[in-house]
Amino acid sequence: MLRPALGTSQGRTWPVPGNHDFADGKSDGSGHYSYFGADAGAPGSGYYSHDLGAWHIVALNSETSAHPGSPQEAWLRQDLAANPRKCTLALFHTPVFGSGSNGGNPHMQGCGGSCDESGADVVVNGHNHSYERFAPQNPDGIMDPSRGIRQFTVGTGGAQLTNFPARFPTARSAITLVGEC
Repeated sequence: MLRPALGTSQGRTWPVPGNHDFADGKSDGSGHYSYFGADAGAPGSGYYSHDLGAWHIVALNSETSAHPGSPQEAWLRQDLAANPRKCTLALFHTPVFGSGSNGGNPHMQGCGGSCDESGADVVVNGHNHSYERFAPQNPDGIMDPSRGIRQFTVGTGGAQLTNFPARFPTARSAITLVGEC
């Protein structure tokens, strides 16, 4: 299905649900799933994976349970165990760690632990209306240069940008742009 708003980006868009897709708990995210269709994973789950060259890309749903033993975390463990690719990137909306005014989402640490154990390389998030890059860190947010995962929070795509109330210890670069896009 052609989605005109995505234009030429449609073939390289991997959607993940975010807090606005659930309208503060008043919606089941059905708008997200109906708009993106099969590209968004199974309706109600919102997590899926695919391969792109040497990369295995895992899209997760930070708006549902990801605690150890949850269906999402169990799926992630199974998916990562079956992954033969050298490089792994995980995408989800709300970061585990964040210095931005929206903070982080500790319930995603279960998935972070699974990514860490499998040797994943990069995590990309949005949610915080700013840009922040982290040093390689373990699932507890402690710097680990030898095995840690780099996290990038890139929430610069449309909403009013915000400042950082405090800097997370492993944050290496944090840029706040002034004004609206």
